Amino acid sequence: MVHFRRYALAIGNVAMAEDLYVTKEEMEQVKALKSKGASSSAVDMEDARKQWLEHHIKAGEFDKALQMCVEDADYTRVHEAEEAKRIEWFNWACDNNDVAKASQWAVTEEEFARVEKVKVAAKVAKGDYTGAKKIAKTAEDEAEVEANEEAARLEWLEYYKGAGQYSKALTYAVDANEEAAIAAHQEARNETARLEWLGHFTKVGQYDKARNLVVSAAEAKAVDEAEEAGRKEWLNHAIATADWSSAQRYCVGDEEEKMVTEAKASYEEKQRKETFDMALSTGKYTTAEKYAVGHEEVRLLTRRNPLADSLRPEPFRRCTGIA
Repeated sequence: MVHFRRYALAIGNVAMAEDLYVTKEEMEQVKALKSKGASSSAVDMEDARKQWLEHHIKAGEFDKALQMCVEDADYTRVHEAEEAKRIEWFNWACDNNDVAKASQWAVTEEEFARVEKVKVAAKVAKGDYTGAKKIAKTAEDEAEVEANEEAARLEWLEYYKGAGQYSKALTYAVDANEEAAIAAHQEARNETARLEWLGHFTKVGQYDKARNLVVSAAEAKAVDEAEEAGRKEWLNHAIATADWSSAQRYCVGDEEEKMVTEAKASYEEKQRKETFDMALSTGKYTTAEKYAVGHEEVRLLTRRNPLADSLRPEPFRRCTGIA
């Protein structure tokens, strides 16, 4: 009855609303309808009934939809919609292994049989294969449980093997072939790691650590060659940067020692000459005199600074040939 009062007000049926209103609020709504000259058409009321019927069916409000039914076709439509919704919810519960909901929505024998399969599937989903086998009703269901159990075993075995957790992987092995495959995977993984670390230590110059990882004469030779190449590279770098203490540390043999000695002498002579030329060109004759070597540089200095010649002692002028 409440619904009819609401419908009468909604469609503006004054006559029906006057017969059905109960509360003061509804009475005020009826008065408002009268003031607007609302229609009391039965056609309008029927249209409204059908609209509300459709609304309740779409919303799944089947009890309310039944209150809007007038003809047999209306009741049939509501029951068919309700049954379709029940089947939809039942299938959803089965697909999601929701035993409680599936049991709630099951009606037919076939549906209750499916619920039994859902019970098994729910235990399988939780990894309870023993429990699933206990409640399996048919040999087919039991075989399906065993297939799922085997698939899960293999999946975990591969997971732990791939993660390098070989002791856990072995707990899932069931025969010598699987154990051998795990051992082979571990050996290959260890070898890959060994080669990676061997390459890393060789590259960064940690040759002692690299030698701890070699397993063949070829690898040992490669480390030795890398170390020798690195030593020469550092030797050349030390010479290029005039780091003579490091150069002495890296040189090996008389030939390299001679090379370092000559490079140092050449560098120092170059530095002296550059300092002499700079002092001479900037008029710093005291400094130039300090770095001057040989008659030619002394004559050059004297020509640039004649005043200094009168201050030199006679023996100096005679030894340099300066008159």
